[in-house]
Order: sequence, then C-alpha cells, then structure tokens
Amino acid sequence: MIRLFNIKNKFKFSSKVYKSLKDTVGKKNPLKQVIGNRRELVYSKHAKSKVAIIPKLIPSFLKMFEEVRSFNSKRVKETSITLKSISNKPLIVSLKSLEKPSLNSFHTQDYLLFEIKSGSSSSKYFVKHTADSVDLFNNFHGASEIKALDVISKAGFNVIPAHFGYVDKINKKSFIFYEFQEKLMDVEIAFKKKLIKDTDIKEIRNNLYKVEKKVNQFLYTYKDLKISSNALIKDIYPHFSKENHSLPVFIDFENKKLFIYDPWLLE
Repeated sequence: MIRLFNIKNKFKFSSKVYKSLKDTVGKKNPLKQVIGNRRELVYSKHAKSKVAIIPKLIPSFLKMFEEVRSFNSKRVKETSITLKSISNKPLIVSLKSLEKPSLNSFHTQDYLLFEIKSGSSSSKYFVKHTADSVDLFNNFHGASEIKALDVISKAGFNVIPAHFGYVDKINKKSFIFYEFQEKLMDVEIAFKKKLIKDTDIKEIRNNLYKVEKKVNQFLYTYKDLKISSNALIKDIYPHFSKENHSLPVFIDFENKKLFIYDPWLLE
C-alpha cells in the first residue's frame, strides 16, 4: 500500500479527543428523505444533482454491482459503462471492488469505489453494500447509517460525509455512498504502519465512548429527518471490536483531526 503520509513526529491527540472533532460538514450538507413501501432514500443536494443530470446513473450502478459483487462467480473486479448526461455529454461511470478496509464493520458484504468521469473532472465515492444475510429491518442499512452520520455531524463532530443512502426493501439490498477520501487513513491501517501506538488507540477508544454519549444526548433535540423517539446511535464506540486497534475512525494527520464513520442507528 502506498504511504499517504510522511509523519516524522509522534502523532499526538488532545486530552479530550472529541474537542478536536469540530467544524462539522453536516450543517452544509442538508439531507432529504423519501420512505416508500419498496424503497427508502436519503440523499444530499449533491446526490440529487448527479442523478438529475445523469438519468441512468442508479440503474447503471446496480447493473455494474451485479458484476463485481464479492460472491459473483465471475469475480470481475472492475467494470465501466459509458452514459450520456441530459445535455448529451458522454460520461464514464466505473465500479471497482475494494478490499475490506477495517475489521470493525461486521455487516458489510462489499466495499466499492464508484467513479463518475466527465472529461478531466472526476467524482469518487466509497460505497458499502450491506450483507444480504442481514435483516435490513433492524436498521443495518444505508439509509439508517446516513441518518446517523447526519445526527453525529450536527451534534458537532466530524464525519466522513455521505451523500446517498439507498434501501431496496423487496430485494433486500442496501448501499451508502460516502465521499472517497484520498488523504485520510483508517486507524487500523495507521496502527499497522506504526504511525500511532497502543496508547493513542486507547485514548481514541476512551474518548469515543464520551462522543457516543454526547451524540445520544443531542439526539433528543434532532428534528431534521424522520427518526423514532426511542432511537439510539451505537457503534461510535466499538463495544465488540474484533481487535483493540480496529476503530470506526479515520485520521487526518495533517490537521490532527478524527472523522467518524460506520455508525448504527437503532430504532
């Protein structure tokens, strides 16, 4: 794996990690929610604009997904399709299967890189597909996850921004589209690269417990999306992590910030 950072000095965390998780992006990324009998969608203005100018974007993604999904017998790792925008401009959309980035996520079957290319410009998304065996009605799905991220963000903590949560209730498929992050590193990978130590991991872990508590206190005041009154956000603090250094956090080494991902909204 290519080294993304060249850190000469020991990475240091503040005594209270959650105080460094400020300047949230969620307040700048308002979400809309559509709940039907067959599907549930939660999406940002960014996602809406992409779908509006590329009418066949979602059907094309689903078609490509069937080619690259992890248990497909053909084991195709990457595929692409040429589409046209509403202005008849050609675009290339591609989907690539990725290795699992962390031991922390238990309910994800596939990790994918989705890219939209138009001339020299490109938009990339890190996509998670919930395992088919998971009961989506227990809220292990993309629409629930993106709502949890919105709550966490508006409570004042940094998250990896996500633009689209999609649930197909009939075919039991679920996806969440995160912004692909070039310059952030998963805590587990950072630990393996010896960029952080056990003491750093312990400090992050202890303070994530405080973050989870604060987020659930804020949840009582959250009114932006439809969430039940008995909702609870979990997995900010990794109660059942397979390994002590596997945490649902990415690190921005340059700005010394932490970004939360992979939360669970229990309703």
